Amino acid sequence: MKKIGDFKLTLFVFFLLFTIGVVSGANAPYIGPYIQDVKGDSITIMWVTNGSETSKVEYKNETFTKNISNNNHQCIATPDTACFHRVNLTGLKPATSYTYRVHFSDSLDLWTDYFTFKTAPDANSSFRIAVYGDTRLDFSNSTDASKHSEVVKQIISHNPEIVIHLGDFALNAKCYNEWVPQFFSPVEPLLHNISFFTAIGNHEVQNFACPESKILLYDYFFPEKLWYSFTYGSALFIGLQVENEKYNINKNIAQLDWLNKELNSSEYLAAKWHFVFLHSSIYTNDINHTNNLKVINQLVPIFQTKGVDMVFSGHSHTYERSSKDGIYYIVTGGGGADISKFRKNTSNNSFSQVRILDYNHVTLDITPKNVKMNAWYNNGSILDSLEIH
Repeated sequence: MKKIGDFKLTLFVFFLLFTIGVVSGANAPYIGPYIQDVKGDSITIMWVTNGSETSKVEYKNETFTKNISNNNHQCIATPDTACFHRVNLTGLKPATSYTYRVHFSDSLDLWTDYFTFKTAPDANSSFRIAVYGDTRLDFSNSTDASKHSEVVKQIISHNPEIVIHLGDFALNAKCYNEWVPQFFSPVEPLLHNISFFTAIGNHEVQNFACPESKILLYDYFFPEKLWYSFTYGSALFIGLQVENEKYNINKNIAQLDWLNKELNSSEYLAAKWHFVFLHSSIYTNDINHTNNLKVINQLVPIFQTKGVDMVFSGHSHTYERSSKDGIYYIVTGGGGADISKFRKNTSNNSFSQVRILDYNHVTLDITPKNVKMNAWYNNGSILDSLEIH
């Protein structure tokens, strides 16, 4: 009887392992699901698989459950074949929480776990966002993303509604195989539930080591938006492209024309607060970088004329706060890349007020009456703080 029992146990273990193997290999998402482009009445769910299954999302709240599906996926010939799935959910209510999951096997009818998202609030609401950048690894360290994970842990502790990433997601960001270990794996606890808005960094456009010539950021985030704006509560945010030579604001008049129209739009004029984000640090004392004179000459006068409140950037792997003509310029490039060094004096950036060499991120608490900014060390203590009214 003991031998029969052992044989049955062996069969059971074999069956269990076989079942796990079938499920795990059935095109389960290896990235996501993650949410994008959150608005008051809509949101986009994205995920990446190795197979071209039907793109299907189930979402619900206390009063209803709905399924929506399409064939809106694009499969790209990567080493493992990446299929990017994208489903738009519309007709949602502002400032409302929903539960969702995604379907990833037509043949086995398999679904992911349930996750949650919250739609954007109205202009009378208070909310918190997080901002950080430069999460890539370095040529001297291309395997250890623990510093990025520590930043993410601190961001989660502050419970933001959205996150803005300022670019440089991976060291060789034209290599598909670097996105998961350097970005998607560390931010997985955030991505399921919180929408990321992104700027493009120089490591997304430069080709250091990979044969891919395309900018992979446009596969993972906002394929149709090279520069864009979005309204969230009482604030309007503008994301600019200053790295890609083809669309650089200094060489392509289309982006500058768009920006001038945006700064005169009804949405911009209706917003209480105005924020700009881009990758390249405009003012910096970083020993490895200089002030971005092209942006200073072309864009800073426009920011001043149109009442921009804050400009966020990365590129310099530091924290630095500068102030010029009523606008705060915040560099928060301490998301995971090796920390840089400052020049011995501030002659390169006479507008510098606070300079910190450490990993960091920023939170904004935004209300219709004021904005409070806190910059944070990875140990949870505040490294800088300011408030505007």
